[in-house]
Formats: sequence, C-alpha cells, structure tokens
Amino acid sequence: MNLHDRYFIIKMRSVIYNQLSAPIYKPMLKYAWQKARYNIGSVILSFDNVISVAFDIGLLPCRGDADCESVAMVNCAYCTLSLCFDHFFANPHLHFLNLLVRAHFPVSVAD
Repeated sequence: MNLHDRYFIIKMRSVIYNQLSAPIYKPMLKYAWQKARYNIGSVILSFDNVISVAFDIGLLPCRGDADCESVAMVNCAYCTLSLCFDHFFANPHLHFLNLLVRAHFPVSVAD
C-alpha cells in the first residue's frame, strides 16, 4: 500500500467521508457551524467527537470476520463494530444507504 498513490488517497477520503456522514456526528458538525456564528436553530452544548466514537476502544478483538485474530483499531460510527485495519480500510467497511437517501432527500443544516 503506497500512501502517495492516487487510489489510496481517494479510498481514504471515501472512508473518512462515509464515517463522518454517520448520524452520531451530526451534532458535532452543527457545532462547527454554530462556532462560525451561523444560526442553526438550536444551541449545541455537547457532542460525541471522532476520538470518543471511533478511537476510544482499548484493546478489543476485530469483529469484522469470525476468523480474524487482529486487534481492532477503530469503531464504525454507524454499526459500532470494532474493526482492524484490514476490515476497516483495506476492504472498506462502508455504509452507503445513508448517503443514497441524502442524495435524494437533502437535509438543511438546521435539521
């Protein structure tokens, strides 16, 4: 795997975008708009950030496959599966249904 390879960069951006589109991060994204002094309709005082949702997992076994014996590196923001590098990134663990619904029914920042 080459970190400077175009395919690697596109894949990495796809996985990051997919995970940050999870509903659990919606308050965090609204907070960013709020801090930029946009009126979002409600005041966000607390939210779960990326570290607490995805990376605060300790030493858990990977649950991506029954035969995998690797240590998990990340939790999926959608289904909370603890996944190793291979199951999260090498064979991307993506949730497309939410993205397809958003494409057909866009939601405003205030929602």
